[in-house]
This record gives sequence, C-alpha cells and structure tokens, in this order.
Amino acid sequence: MSSESLRSSPSPQTGAGPRWYCLRTRTRQEQLAVSQLRVRAGIESYCPQLRFPRRTARGMVWVVEPVFPGYVFARFELGAARRIVEYCPGVRGIVHFGSSYPDVPEETIRALQEAIPDTTHPTTVTRIPQVGDAAVIREGPLQGLAVVIREVLPSRDRVRVLMDFLGRRVVSEVPLDAIELPAQIILPMSLRRNES
Repeated sequence: MSSESLRSSPSPQTGAGPRWYCLRTRTRQEQLAVSQLRVRAGIESYCPQLRFPRRTARGMVWVVEPVFPGYVFARFELGAARRIVEYCPGVRGIVHFGSSYPDVPEETIRALQEAIPDTTHPTTVTRIPQVGDAAVIREGPLQGLAVVIREVLPSRDRVRVLMDFLGRRVVSEVPLDAIELPAQIILPMSLRRNES
C-alpha cells in the first residue's frame, strides 16, 4: 500500500463520520479480527484473501492467505469506536503515526473489493491443470516446449504430457510446478489432433 493511499485523519476526539482504517492484527488472526469486529461491534471489516497451490511435504495443497498479512481494513468513526476496535480479539491496534490516524480512501477499498470481492470465498489465483489443457514447460532442458496435459498425477505432483519432440509425439512426465498454463498458446500441428 503506497503512502498516497493513506490520508491523515483528525485526532480521535473529533468525528467526521465512518471511514476506512487499516488495523494491525495478531499473528495469523486476520479472520478472527474480521469476524469479531463484525459480530461484537457491528463494524464493517474487510480482509482480502488469495487461494493458491503450494508445494509441501505432503504434495501440492491449496492454501489461503491474506493479501496483506497482519493487516485488515475496518470502517468506523474513529472518535466513537476507537477503544472498541483496539480491544477487539485479534486486533493489535489501529495503524497510526504519533497522534495521526490515516484513513484509507473509499475508492482504494472499492478497487480492492472489485478485484477480490468476497472474503468468505478467497479469490483463486491459479488452477491445477486439467486433461486437454495446452501448457508450456517453464524450466529445465525442455523449457519453452508446448505440451498438452494427458493426465494429472496429484499424488506424485506430476503431470503426464504429450509433446512434439524431434518430430515424434512423445508422452512424458514432468513436475506439476514445471509447467504453466498461459492464456493463449499456439500448439504444434502434430499436437492439435485428437489422436492418442
């Protein structure tokens, strides 16, 4: 978040209606803070989250993480609700600089909410490849080679792909994280046919 996104607000004693503020949360308690602000205090709050695949010791798993770890946004009147917000479970405090409590412009929050609309259903930023998807190998000796996904082997974090290699159609296995699924890809003519 850039410094232009934050504006200086009046001191907590003077009220100018509800505004959006950035709150610091306790470690990994963003969702607790959001739910407690809503339930206990009736304060509108927002914590954008992303869902994406991550390689772990158990294999590829989907994880959900906040876009701004350790921070959430809440809309309230600073003078009237400051103490309620500061003592809400999961909240460490309101972001401030000395006695200045900068607010976040409404248009900044609106833009975030348009990009990541629902905090109860995180936005997925990538997807697991499906059979028939066109892909590109992004690393290793075959980097840049266009392939077609033949089979997804999730228990081994690998995919079986069909590729045109040295003038022959070859089926091979590659690591799941070694391929990418670009929006547009031009496949070689030999891979455009639906032959096995």
